[in-house]
Amino acid sequence: MQKKTVFFDLGNVLINFDPKKMVSQVAEVCGKEIPLIQEVIWNQLDPYERGRITTRQVYENFCRIAGQTLDYAQLSAAISDIFEPNPGAEEIVKALKVKGTQLVILSNTCEAHFEYLFARYPWLQLFDHFALSYQFGVRKPEQAMFEKALDLAKCSKETCFYTDDILDYVSAARELKIDAEQFQSVDLLKHHLNERNLL
Repeated sequence: MQKKTVFFDLGNVLINFDPKKMVSQVAEVCGKEIPLIQEVIWNQLDPYERGRITTRQVYENFCRIAGQTLDYAQLSAAISDIFEPNPGAEEIVKALKVKGTQLVILSNTCEAHFEYLFARYPWLQLFDHFALSYQFGVRKPEQAMFEKALDLAKCSKETCFYTDDILDYVSAARELKIDAEQFQSVDLLKHHLNERNLL
């Protein structure tokens, strides 16, 4: 059956990111040691990516840790200025779009990161749908995350393809009979897409 939809993970597939840079930048803004900030970020990660806490609450938590009122814009930049586009990813997205493929981002992400990326990289606006953990209230590799994404895109498992850099997430998708491949390089992704007559 002809594939009509491609689901892309966001981080380290379309856009590379550096979590160590985030920790170090937030530590500098807060005036605290890196191990403490790393722990605070880790403890907030799951609820923030599930939309259970807001960006404002994250900011307030860091203010408490710092013992002072932090500059909101400065902290936001420290949290989000950690991304660089994966060379070649934009070209693939545009090529798929020209062919009429439905494009969906399927990502465990938080509000601050997604809004930052969407505003900074206009080619992300080529995507038809955004299946985001903080909006769904679930995260990969949970089955509900994939089911909600398929429902959002109104596509069947047989007519879609999914790529993610994390093998556990690829395996979870395959268990649901979704055609999925681990992202390892742009060239390999092109090969996987060509195999499925998508490029």
